[in-house]
Amino acid sequence: MRLNGMLHFDQFILSTSSALNINIGALPPLTVVLFRRDKDYTPYKLLRPNGQVAPIAGQFARRATWSVVGMARDSDNEELERTIHHEATHWLMSVDQERRAWSRRAGVLIHQGRTCSR
Repeated sequence: MRLNGMLHFDQFILSTSSALNINIGALPPLTVVLFRRDKDYTPYKLLRPNGQVAPIAGQFARRATWSVVGMARDSDNEELERTIHHEATHWLMSVDQERRAWSRRAGVLIHQGRTCSR
């Protein structure tokens, strides 16, 4: 990710947190780990119940004092930007239990092709 990509990322965080009235100071710090290639990232990907590696582009984890996004950077710039914004949205929505529950419900409904309102 180049410098202008990081500026774009910061703009995404600031504009989304402002639009959703999220205090980013209430969130644990976020670290983004970019692996050079997908094959370098593969050992860190989630496993399916059958033990196979999940076909994911990125993942987010949050603990009380830290948060992390992991992903490979070998995809095209548009895909990379979509993935980092998707994972950052998990971080933003993890600010409280109510938002986490709403975002899980919204994600399921959107995945099913339906709309929802808060």
